[in-house]
Amino acid sequence: VVAVVPDGYVPIPVHPWQARHLRRNPAVRRLVGDGSIVDLGPRGGEVYPTSSVRTVCDPAAGVTWKLPLHVRITNFVRNTPAEHLRRAADAARAVARLPRRRGFEIVTETGMCTLDPAAVGHALAAEVNAVRRVAPDRRARVLAGLLDDPAILANHADRSGDVEAWLRRYVGIAQVPLLSSFADHGVAFEAHVQNSLLHLGDDGMP
Repeated sequence: VVAVVPDGYVPIPVHPWQARHLRRNPAVRRLVGDGSIVDLGPRGGEVYPTSSVRTVCDPAAGVTWKLPLHVRITNFVRNTPAEHLRRAADAARAVARLPRRRGFEIVTETGMCTLDPAAVGHALAAEVNAVRRVAPDRRARVLAGLLDDPAILANHADRSGDVEAWLRRYVGIAQVPLLSSFADHGVAFEAHVQNSLLHLGDDGMP
């Protein structure tokens, strides 16, 4: 991407669906027309959607991008206002200070970029921004998918005869650190099954 960016501009990744939506926006058309924004079109390598829909993974670069998507998913449109970006930066700093725990890792946010709300307005800035995260281990699987497959625990039980050991391992490496982060440091995570990842060893254990 960098090679085609004109001098004085900074590239901001945009979800393909969002790009089509933005090209119909009169404000974006005006900004493109006066040169304030340059539409680079499709660039870079292939990326893949994750379970969160608006977050895409770029395995070649080792990053994921959380991107605005002007679609109502559950109870609100999934854009990212400037205040949410500020809170994300504050949260990233708080998470960075937490002690590391063996077998447990937070997918960290390492940067973000957006249009200047003072220049384009808060509504448009919320529609054009990106939050960069470290890409997780490619062997990790979304916990919701694992729990939806009853064969996961059944296969382990067939090998070891001990489902309780699987659950104890999972609670020890995934749930105890979350509770300790809140109890000891006041940091709480929304670690529901759709945004939690679990890596299983060759023996099927977490």
